[in-house]
Amino acid sequence: MRRLYAERRDALATALRATFGDKLTLEVPPGGMHVIGRLSHCRNTAVLTERAQRAGLNLLSSCIIGRSADFALLLSFTNIPVEAARREAHWLHDLLLS
Repeated sequence: MRRLYAERRDALATALRATFGDKLTLEVPPGGMHVIGRLSHCRNTAVLTERAQRAGLNLLSSCIIGRSADFALLLSFTNIPVEAARREAHWLHDLLLS
């Protein structure tokens, strides 16, 4: 499973970087089942969250003691086959940035 998850993690990270360019900063831990994506210049998280919910995604925004935290996406890669990573990255891009 570790090898499979590493392949899926790397495929999704590569696809997200290619699709989003500098609009998304990725944190890719060496283990685990998620990568974290931070959208640059994200101002209106409510709009993004609403769009995502209509598409069947659950996005959570957070606050830190009265001020907004960076908007981040916790993205699971365990259920995305390597051959589907590019398609999923494009779908997410179109959903969030169109």
